[in-house]
Amino acid sequence: MKRRNRPGDDPGAATSTTPIATAESNRCSDNQIDLTLLGGPDADVWAALFDGRFRLAVPCSRCGRWLTAGASKSAGIGPHCAALEDR
Repeated sequence: MKRRNRPGDDPGAATSTTPIATAESNRCSDNQIDLTLLGGPDADVWAALFDGRFRLAVPCSRCGRWLTAGASKSAGIGPHCAALEDR
């Protein structure tokens, strides 16, 4: 069964009367808007992500493999390479 529109309704017409903000009317950066929308307990994680301080993986300083564990990322070296350097 096909749905019918009411007379005078244009299915493609916008129905909102709220004005849309333009780029010129925004006084803050996109990052500030994103942080405002994504605020809360994880706001510091989002801030680090936007600032480029948060990385999911870093390369090992010895062999170049990608490290994802927090302790390995902090040390900059993986557990295998760290064991080899302790010898």
